[in-house]
Amino acid sequence: MCTAQTGGGAATHSGTEYQNRVAAWVAVRILAEQAATPPWDFAAPTTLDFLRCETLEPVDDSLIGASNSGHVFAQAKHSISLGTTPDSDLAAVIDQFVRQFHAHPVVNRQPSWERPLDRNVDRLVLATSSGSSARVRVGLPTILNRIRTLAPNQPIDASAVSQDEQQVLAILKDHITRSWKTLKGADPTTEEICQIASLMRVQTLDVDSGEAQEREARDLLRQSVLKNPADVDLAWGKIIATCATFAANRTGATRAEFQRLLIAAGIDIQAASSYRTDIEKLKTLSANSVRALSPLAEIRLSQTQILKVPRESTAELQHAAASGSLVVVGQPGAGKSGALHDLALLLEPFGDVLVFAVDQFDAGSLSFLRSELGCTHEIVDILRNWPGTKPGFLIIDALDAARTESGAKTFRDLIGSTLAEGGRWRVIPSIRKFDLRYSTPLKGLFSGTPPSRFQDSEFKTIRHFEIPTLSDAEFTEVSRQSNELGAVIAAASPDLKELLRVPFNLRLVAELISGGATVNSLTPIRTQIELLERYWRERVIGADQQGDARESVLREATKEMVKKRTLRIDRAVVAADPAASVPLHQIMSAQLLVEWQPSPKNTPDRYVITYAHHILFDYAVSRLFFRGPLGEMIARLENEPDLLLAVRPSLLFHYQHLWSLDENRLRFWGCVFAFFNSNKIPATGKIVGPLAATQLINTIADCQFLLDAMKNEQSPNHAAARAAFQHLVGGAHSSNITGTRPLSGQNAAPWCELLKEAAAI
Repeated sequence: MCTAQTGGGAATHSGTEYQNRVAAWVAVRILAEQAATPPWDFAAPTTLDFLRCETLEPVDDSLIGASNSGHVFAQAKHSISLGTTPDSDLAAVIDQFVRQFHAHPVVNRQPSWERPLDRNVDRLVLATSSGSSARVRVGLPTILNRIRTLAPNQPIDASAVSQDEQQVLAILKDHITRSWKTLKGADPTTEEICQIASLMRVQTLDVDSGEAQEREARDLLRQSVLKNPADVDLAWGKIIATCATFAANRTGATRAEFQRLLIAAGIDIQAASSYRTDIEKLKTLSANSVRALSPLAEIRLSQTQILKVPRESTAELQHAAASGSLVVVGQPGAGKSGALHDLALLLEPFGDVLVFAVDQFDAGSLSFLRSELGCTHEIVDILRNWPGTKPGFLIIDALDAARTESGAKTFRDLIGSTLAEGGRWRVIPSIRKFDLRYSTPLKGLFSGTPPSRFQDSEFKTIRHFEIPTLSDAEFTEVSRQSNELGAVIAAASPDLKELLRVPFNLRLVAELISGGATVNSLTPIRTQIELLERYWRERVIGADQQGDARESVLREATKEMVKKRTLRIDRAVVAADPAASVPLHQIMSAQLLVEWQPSPKNTPDRYVITYAHHILFDYAVSRLFFRGPLGEMIARLENEPDLLLAVRPSLLFHYQHLWSLDENRLRFWGCVFAFFNSNKIPATGKIVGPLAATQLINTIADCQFLLDAMKNEQSPNHAAARAAFQHLVGGAHSSNITGTRPLSGQNAAPWCELLKEAAAI
């Protein structure tokens, strides 16, 4: 016996060594999937999918699973002759075949091979080398093939046409009959002999070092499995050693497990051929998504003047993402999408990056998402079969852009399934703080300790990263790149300056400046709702007496988006009326509505339109649909239970608008009470008002209407006021208000005053 060699050079092998090399040959074909021609007369689409070694089955060397639900039970004999005696190697192999034929007379659900054998999908295989008898390698396979093609009622002896073949057939029948009688106590019928023989295959496999099938396996590795063909020696040796371990431990592996074993050894491999087209589709999608996010990572003052402000948090986000999955949070407009754009570019040298933008899809399930992408396999299955020695990063922008519960659940399912795989993929989704606060499933998926100093104390048990507002240093960089924005920042009141720290707001100001707004006309702005209303007046209402027409077009577009629970619609919805042509053109020229464009590289789709930013859609809903009779808004939310998810961000804008209408906040608290008095509006809708108030209250007078309703037990709003107060206090605590309105300390008014007044009730 000589020591086995895994590379080139001649060597002879013991039976065990030959068995391991045959198993390795099978393993390579499993890895090569559709690139390997199916052996053992399997139909062309069939692939080998898993291997187990030294099983407890009667045919115990190898058990191989195929994609057609069939199974191969194989014995490997380096050298075998056409023995005639009961103690010959051939007799032993055929005895194993007979016992395997009878091993599972009924179907069991698990494991899958415990069932009667089916000649259409199952095989009993003898693998041997060229060193075996020609009567075994050539004569026996010829006879077995003829038995499989016998016509009905044609005698089995017709399968042997020469005297030598008749001798081989007689030996085969004798071995089958002896084993059958020993096992069953009676001779088999001719039909039963044919049934076993039709399952049998004999294959010559010369897998010793340098021989034909070893060269074939190594070529298959180079051409169809390995990314670097120079790794072939390392890979082939690893596979042989792995199969030896499987034999010693009576274990095995699937294709994915073989891939992971090679990757763990530092061997980079290609994806299985049936997944490559899908992977390329996802790569194309990702590149398009990154390009589509690029405008959100910059500030455009004109076609030629574009600001790109390096964010201090970006490098730390990269480091945090490299350490594991996390959820990216931030207030609306804080720059989450821009941060994910920059993150994707930074991560590309360190692993595979896949970027999804939620607003690009209407998927109501993972199967629908697969269909939208035009993929053959489910997304999670593609990720599972996308191998690599480096980490993979699944970045999902704007989970809150899903406007239906089924759409939100689709991406939660994608996140949960990917995390459950425990593979190389790290998942980094972004979401608004409010939506994370009330998404118990998402918080559960990212349970853990925040990995960075950029965090929100409200989410201290969630592995998250908070995108901060612009720092003083980043403000300085904005001023350095743009004199106009620098002048606005320098002249801004404290309230406006805080507003401009939100990149989306700064982008709106940049657009207003590019449209001719002066510094002096912008500095009186104090709140986001004031900024949005100024933007709306400039871009929609205008001074040409055509504002009603433009708002009418926007109302129709927004109405359809709300109805369909999507952020993009057919242009025909608003363009069917010829009178809408000019105002629609004006709105699109102002970049409020835009033609849908999967990426800047693609031609915009003229027949599909969307809002330029989610926040603009949210504001449009609040302005065009909520600014009417309160009863109508309540009735609609009660009659359409799923509407709340689509418009919840718009409610926040509506409350900000109501707050600005009167100094005693009567209309604001009246709306809050109407929500709490409803038995049909869910709690996630009722709490929006109190949470908005936590950011708006400046003095105790802002809450007087609330306190009065709490004091008056006869008031129809008494119970609603008490419930709203509880959520107001809870929201203030969870939001961790600091700065000019801390919850405790010297500057804690009005919170201390409010609690004092409430305690006296």
